Amino acid sequence: DMENYIRHRILVVGGSTTVSFERSAMEEIYNYSQGYPRLINLVCDRALLAGYNAQTDVIDASLVKLGIRSLLGEEEKKYFIKRFLKFRVPVIASILFFLAGVLFFFLSQENLNWKKGFEALTVAFQSPGTAPVARGIAPALSDASSSAPSRPKVETADAAPV
Repeated sequence: DMENYIRHRILVVGGSTTVSFERSAMEEIYNYSQGYPRLINLVCDRALLAGYNAQTDVIDASLVKLGIRSLLGEEEKKYFIKRFLKFRVPVIASILFFLAGVLFFFLSQENLNWKKGFEALTVAFQSPGTAPVARGIAPALSDASSSAPSRPKVETADAAPV
């Protein structure tokens, strides 16, 4: 059916019957156009132009592919660039950001002693009566009470009778 359509279009525009499309060319046209007349016209136009440049009356699959590529042209490049930028760049950036964070975490001097920091947080959030005192974080209670200054004794004088 598509072959008849293409022959009809060639005759309508004043073309001769000397120009012909090989079977493989017809298959390429159908694969690209999926039978849509507008796309068939565009592909045939570009394939005929490629055939004219090659000075041949027989259009084969390679000329049709050349015509399809010329139709896609810059849009094909833009499509792949847009697709790359839309999907691959954010994924790559996310992975690099994650790896940088992991690397920073493991190489940071403060995080080498993360257990000590975790113990300090645990002590800080426990109730005051049950909180064990961690070494190196706060002075022990017994040391604090023994080193605290004692209150001076205040002696009161007995009042003298008047």
